[in-house]
Amino acid sequence: MISAAITYLFDPLCGWCYGATPMLDRLAADGVAIDALPTGLFSGAGARPLDAGFAAHAWDSDQRIEQLSGQPFSQAYLDNVLNVPGTLLDSGAATLGISVPVSRIRAAGCRR
Repeated sequence: MISAAITYLFDPLCGWCYGATPMLDRLAADGVAIDALPTGLFSGAGARPLDAGFAAHAWDSDQRIEQLSGQPFSQAYLDNVLNVPGTLLDSGAATLGISVPVSRIRAAGCRR
């Protein structure tokens, strides 16, 4: 039985959103319906090159998120994403990749 429902707005590339996963899992296990909607925070005008300064800021934030949530941020992520020159932080494709199938499922009359 669903006791409550929430709409969860997130960005696929947001570390804090990733860190919220254990809490969302607990809510779902307790019967809360979660309608997850990607927002594209880091897309369009929000997309940016991942320069050394922002990469350092992201890694510092990621370490704090890991400490608070228990969600791991691996050395491979640091080496292969944050520390790769020329990486573009753009969640547009991931946002569309999540949104399109969900909208098709809803159009077919399914909620989950």
